[in-house]
Amino acid sequence: MALGHASVQTKGVQTAWNKLVERFGNEVEALIYSEPEVLKIVDDDRIVNAILAFRKGNVIIHPGGGGQYGWLELPENLKVVNPRSNGQISFADLDKIKPEKKVNPEKK
Repeated sequence: MALGHASVQTKGVQTAWNKLVERFGNEVEALIYSEPEVLKIVDDDRIVNAILAFRKGNVIIHPGGGGQYGWLELPENLKVVNPRSNGQISFADLDKIKPEKKVNPEKK
């Protein structure tokens, strides 16, 4: 899903998934029945927002076929830009950053 991970096998995805399954027992409990405040155990608002959007039916479903897996996408208004906490960004984040215009003071 549109959370900036290349695969469901990345360490970040697996860590969040493990936290949810450990807390709720299974994926269905986490995705359908858990309280939104408790979902914050994953420490990533993008994941909480994605789960809540899924519950409300506010996701775009891209069906699979022809040997391709289907996938889900968040609408643009629900996507959250969340730079990494260590201050680094990825190349994928660059299009979301608008550089500040620097005005050069006049030299005297």
